[in-house]
Amino acid sequence: MELLVIGVVVVALLAVFGLAAALISFVVWLVLLPLQILALVFKFAGFLIALPFIALAGILAIAAISLGAMFLFLPFLPLILLGLGLLWLIRRSGRPRAPVASQPTA
Repeated sequence: MELLVIGVVVVALLAVFGLAAALISFVVWLVLLPLQILALVFKFAGFLIALPFIALAGILAIAAISLGAMFLFLPFLPLILLGLGLLWLIRRSGRPRAPVASQPTA
């Protein structure tokens, strides 16, 4: 019987200490909330200042990758031009095209 009473007392003490810890944690969070909001404002201002530099770095990276891709595909340029020339020759064949009616006939 004594062990049951001791167990109940221990559980009650754990509940009280847990509630006290939660209350202290909430009060500390509430006190530090203005500082957290101020930190968020400064982070946002820093992001706005850094944004043009990030955009410039992105544009330079895209230009560098495009230049590399151009040198990669440069040997295929004659084949591409030959294919475009054949496509142009096929499309300009002398065959007459079928007339397209503007209104459907009944």
